[in-house]
Amino acid sequence: MFVTLGKLQPLELRDLVGQFLVDRFVVVDLLAHCLDCLIETFHTRHQLRCQSAQLFRA
Repeated sequence: MFVTLGKLQPLELRDLVGQFLVDRFVVVDLLAHCLDCLIETFHTRHQLRCQSAQLFRA
């Protein structure tokens, strides 16, 4: 039980499990977004390196 507005409210297990799953999905989504940004950064750096190498060869 927990207190809200001075009243005891029952805290059900399904509420805890539901909130836990929602929080886990948010964390997984953020990690996937960070990984996507990291991959995009590496791809952009690779493209810039290739373009600068072509520029200096010409």
